[in-house]
Order: sequence, then structure tokens, then C-alpha cells
Amino acid sequence: MDSQGADAAATDLLDTPAAGPTAIRGGTWRVVGYFAGLLLSVVSTALLYRHLGPRLTGKFNVVTNLVAIVAGFTDLGLTAIGVRELSVRRGEARDRLARSLLGMRIVTSVVGVAVIASFAIGVGYGTTLVIGVGLVGFALVLQTCQSTLTISLLADLRPAWVAAFDMLRATLTSVLVITLVLLVGPSLLPFLAVSIPVSAIVLAANVEVVRGRVPLLPAFHAGEWWAILRGALPFTFATAAATLYSQGAVIIVSLLAGADALGYFSLSVRAVQLLLVLPGLAISVALPIFSRAARDDRVRLAYALARTFEVSFLLGALVALAVAVGAPMAVTIFGPKFTPSVPLLAIQGTGLGASFVGAVWANGLLGLGRYRQILVINLLALVVGSALIVVLVLIDGVHGAAIATAAWEGAVVVLCGIMLVRADRLLMPPLQIVPKVAVALGLAALTTLLSVPVLLSVVLASAVYVAAVLILRAVPAEVFDELRRIRRVLLP
Repeated sequence: MDSQGADAAATDLLDTPAAGPTAIRGGTWRVVGYFAGLLLSVVSTALLYRHLGPRLTGKFNVVTNLVAIVAGFTDLGLTAIGVRELSVRRGEARDRLARSLLGMRIVTSVVGVAVIASFAIGVGYGTTLVIGVGLVGFALVLQTCQSTLTISLLADLRPAWVAAFDMLRATLTSVLVITLVLLVGPSLLPFLAVSIPVSAIVLAANVEVVRGRVPLLPAFHAGEWWAILRGALPFTFATAAATLYSQGAVIIVSLLAGADALGYFSLSVRAVQLLLVLPGLAISVALPIFSRAARDDRVRLAYALARTFEVSFLLGALVALAVAVGAPMAVTIFGPKFTPSVPLLAIQGTGLGASFVGAVWANGLLGLGRYRQILVINLLALVVGSALIVVLVLIDGVHGAAIATAAWEGAVVVLCGIMLVRADRLLMPPLQIVPKVAVALGLAALTTLLSVPVLLSVVLASAVYVAAVLILRAVPAEVFDELRRIRRVLLP
């Protein structure tokens, strides 16, 4: 199939009722793939943190968070914008956009790495950390090329390939980290360099998959870049603000707290970040549908957002419950030295649960093209949220930082909901599910009063929650329809 034929097929699919089930299956594949990679990552990360200890772990996470800031900041919102625009363009216009996106992201990532390395030098992080930023930054440039090529796969509702690349990355990273743990001492640079060969291999695999479907040569035309960014500048700045806030908590703590405290907090943040990817993976698959419905059919958009909200709210509450109850077990994996991280992880689990709903409403605003509203929300998160972290760190150390991040995550979700309803009152979410989930969580929490091992406590609490939401009929009928379809496929 040529590129125009592929574009037409994707466009036709987005205009049909099959788009919803396809998005559900795609989101499921991405979540399953991520979970498989997560299991590998947990093993390798646990071994790595045990190998490095709290102090070196804190420094390791400072480097990775600095480069993560570059990754989010230099994305300029282009990934989300690209998915939205490629889902509504065809032919030459689509190819031209794909080449421009690749060129823009290469340039911005190179500049971003140079800036963050200068920051590391300026604040006196030391030679090792500065070199580490350079190593991980070079890998970021390679990863940026790869992730830009996946935009067309997401726009064409082919997320299974993206899940495969994520799995490949996790597998290679885990193998190399475990090998280094066995062969070298507790030194930062070898472990920070792991991302370079991993990113190169995944990029090569991605190129083979998209060859013939999307242009592989970048375009470096400032005029076309500006044409892409001009209408989306508010969203670009919004993405930058969100990145600074989400990754900046560890940097703030590194400047205000001791080395051990930084290690404890960075572990809890890292654990939450591993799971924070889930709502984005699942919901981003629906963005092409939201975008097309926002353009053509607001009733369809309202229906899609309502069902997605209900499922995300149910899953978010379950994840928050599991993290809060299972925090002692999760931290134990990383060794007894990290025991002080347990309450920090339990606190931040509530913010993680809220992010599932936030992802739905943020993608709804993005589908509507409400970039200015997203900018306002993210600027408030950056300014108010960062100030709250600073104040609570000074009052209560890293416990205060955990409370600040969780509380402000909930506030941001509420702001997203308000902005969405203000954009169109037809998009009011079905809030009747909220008391049902609250009752289910309350019943599940009662199981924690039993004196049982942590793993059994997580299983019991989760089982009671699931049973309660089923009895209360909180699960949308569409979920059961899709499950029956899957059963017919697997068991004809």
C-alpha cells in the first residue's frame, strides 16, 4: 500500500464506528506492552538502585530528570500536535508535515541538551554529572528521531508497533543494566551510557517498520516550522511548563534537601513516573478520534469523552488503591535502605490515580484545539505547584514535597474538567460514577484492617474494589461488549 493509500485507509477508519474498538484494542496493546516492559524495568532498576545506594541513586535520578526536562521541553508539544494533524491530513501535505516534525525535533533536542549541560555546569553539579548529562543527552537525540517516526503509527491507529518498540527498549535496557551490575562497581557513567546503544537499536527497528509509509528525511525549513507552531504556540509553551513542573520536583528537592532525602524522594517519584506513563499511553490512542469528532460531530465527541472518562476514573482509583496499599512491598524491592520512601510513594499514589482522569480531559481539550486553556492550566501548575513544593519542603522536608505533588495533581485535574465544560457544556462528564467509586474504595479500604501480608492485602483490596464497582454497575456497557468480542475471537 502506498503512502496515500495508507492515509486514506486510516482516514476512513477514523470516520467509522470501528474506530472506537480499534482504539480500545490499540490502547490495550500499549498498556500490555508497557506492563511487560515495566516488569523487566522493575527488576533491573531494583538491582541498579541496590547497587548504587541512596546517594548515587539520587545523583543518577538528577541526571535522568534533567534530560527528561529537555525531552519534554524540546518536544514543543509536537508529538500531540503531530498525531492530531496527521490524523486529518493526506498525501503531500501529510508527508511535508512529517518531514518538518522530524527536522524540528532534531534541532530542538540538540539545543536543549546543550542548554541543560550548561545548567549542570552552572549550578556546580560536578564533572561526573555533567558528563552523564552529555551521554544521556546524546541518547535523547536518537530517541527523539525514533519517537517522531512513531507519530504516524499513532495517527494511523497502529499503536501495537509502538508497544513493540517500547518493549524492545525496556528489554535491551534491562539486559544491559543487569550485565553492568554484575561486571562493574557502583559507578554512574556506565549506567548512564546504557541508553545510547539501546536508542540506536530501537531507532533502526522503527525505520524499517515505517519505511515507505512516512518520509525518513527531515526538513529544515524555518518557514514551514513556524507555520506548524504559529497556531499551536500556546500548546507548545503549555508542554514546556508541564515538563518543568513534572520533572522539576526532584531538582527542587536536590537543591533544598540532603543527599539521602533526595535518594528517598527520587525513588518514590521514579516509581510514580513509571506508572504515570499508563494513562498517557492508553488515552493518547483515542486522540485521533477526539480530533476528528471535535471537527465533525460534537455529539460523538461527548459520547467518546464520557465513556473514556468513566473507564479512566475506574482504573485510576484502582491504581491509587493498589499503590497506597502496596507501597511497602514496592519499596522493599529496592532494598531496606529505601524504607523511608514508603510513605512518600503512598502519598503520591493518589496523584497518580487522578492523572488517569486528567489525561482524558487534557486530550479532550487538545482535540478541540483549546491550546490557550491548556497553557493556563500548565502555567498554574508550574508556578503554584512549584511554589507549593518549595514551601512544604521547607516545612516538612520530602514528606512535604510528596504532599505538594499529589495535592496539586488533583487540582490540575479539576481545572482541566472545568476548562473542558467551559469549552462546550455538552462535554459535561457523567459524574454519577463518582459516588459509586467512592463507596467501592471505602469497602476496599476496610480490608487493610486485616493483619495479612502486604501482597495479600493488595489482592484483597483490589478484589473487593472490582466486585463493588461491578455490583454497583459503574462499569460502562461498552467494556463488556469489547470483552465479549475478544472472547469470540479467542474462543470461536
